[in-house]
Amino acid sequence: MTLPSHPAVDSPLIEQLERQHALLQSLLGQIGVLISATDEQEMLAVVCTQLLASGLFIHAWVGQTDPELAP
Repeated sequence: MTLPSHPAVDSPLIEQLERQHALLQSLLGQIGVLISATDEQEMLAVVCTQLLASGLFIHAWVGQTDPELAP
């Protein structure tokens, strides 16, 4: 998405809004994976791979808490 230029809007602000929009679209694009995955490991692998492929992330991983350490 490219926002129309406007003299009162800062170029860095437009770039930030475009990046936020791309991030939102990338995350929303993962909903189908969450719905159709047959198991948790497949879902995690596909989501991380697709987020990396979007170019918005340089790393993707899923952290899980250790139930023995949880309060």
